[in-house]
Amino acid sequence: MAGSDGSSDKRVENRGTPAESSARPVGVTPGSAPAKPSTDGSPGKCETQPPTPTETTQVEETKVVEVQETVVVEVQPVFIEAPSTMAFAEIVQNTLGRPRAAAVTACLDPRYPLPSYAMVGIQPPFNPSTGNSSVRLQRFDCEVETDGNWQPTQYVLTLMVGTSRLEMVMSQESHPETLLVQDAVNGRRYPVTVSVTRSAGLAQGARHVVSFQFPNAASGGSPTLRPGEGVYLSIDLTAAAPPGTPMPRFLLVKGSAGSESSLLLVEKSGTATSVVPALNAMELSAHCSVIHLVRP
Repeated sequence: MAGSDGSSDKRVENRGTPAESSARPVGVTPGSAPAKPSTDGSPGKCETQPPTPTETTQVEETKVVEVQETVVVEVQPVFIEAPSTMAFAEIVQNTLGRPRAAAVTACLDPRYPLPSYAMVGIQPPFNPSTGNSSVRLQRFDCEVETDGNWQPTQYVLTLMVGTSRLEMVMSQESHPETLLVQDAVNGRRYPVTVSVTRSAGLAQGARHVVSFQFPNAASGGSPTLRPGEGVYLSIDLTAAAPPGTPMPRFLLVKGSAGSESSLLLVEKSGTATSVVPALNAMELSAHCSVIHLVRP
């Protein structure tokens, strides 16, 4: 077979209807259900997938405030004897309730006798039981005479026990008060229960008992007394007391027959201690008890 130009013939086979090149509207696919027309006049909506739930994490900021509180606790430096120490209580003087024989003013006052003295006291006649013992004050009461306008809280008490000096303010009458009192000499502190009680009534005043008790005396929580030392007391006005406030008077009673008076008067300077000759037959109306701490 031969061609005029020597090349093979090209044929085009028509295997179906020619493809339509023009667009046509999307219709219903044969065999499928017709789309439900929209009743609200809006165009048909495309089928959408259900919403996928999402998790939202909320972070809350917590502010922590740290509060530091500092509490200052004052520890009482109380001397505690050894557990094997034995304590013996002893009353060394008790003249409360005896009839009054005289009176001494509680402070320097020219209107009353003995104006050069500011403190009165006693010298307990005791001796330590053994060489290993010490004696400490347990209780000291003193009776005073006052007028009808006496207010205990207007007065300052100064109690001297041996070499210790304790200053405190009087409490209300019939209302005992426990104070932590500092020794002005060595700085130690002792709990002291102070009370003022009426013992008898007078025509123009009253008699009161001023009491000092050391609840921790048996464990060393009270001042020490040595042989020859005394217990002294003075009463002075506070700075807030009004002018003309009357001063109480310490009561003196007759001394025991055949015994030397233990009444001591101390000058205002505190440097001299003596027994006034005219009062040798007198004793201070007071009650005094001590604790003997004996170590084996």
